[in-house]
Amino acid sequence: MSLDPTSPVWPRLKKALSIGCAPISSGSDQKWICPALDSSTSSLEPRKQVFILGEDVPLRTAPSKDASVLARLSCRVLTFDNKAWSRLLGPQLEAFDREEGWTPVISENGRKGYVETAIAFRPNGYRVVFERRRDGWYLVMFVAGD
Repeated sequence: MSLDPTSPVWPRLKKALSIGCAPISSGSDQKWICPALDSSTSSLEPRKQVFILGEDVPLRTAPSKDASVLARLSCRVLTFDNKAWSRLLGPQLEAFDREEGWTPVISENGRKGYVETAIAFRPNGYRVVFERRRDGWYLVMFVAGD
């Protein structure tokens, strides 16, 4: 089997694994899901939330590293900005899909801006499930969405 190192699966898998994994049901070590979300987040609406997984992350005025910084954020839960998302252009949407683009968000105090997609996690984003079998661990599911 030949694996394409330029496939978009690799950055998606890396991101899903980057914040840790947890057993799917308590007391079981046979299936694990990544990324692991604390059960206290279960009341959040996955389509509306964005977790900022980093320290001192710039919230920018536009989807560009050259854009002005509105604020610096550390480990926050923000709101996904659907209106700004609908205005993104084709190349920006393609970059977002490769985990290289920008995620439009609204901060707790109502500021609208963009954060790098690589450090912005959406609960309905890519998730991976591993299962332990007799002869080792297997990746049994890799999905995104609801």
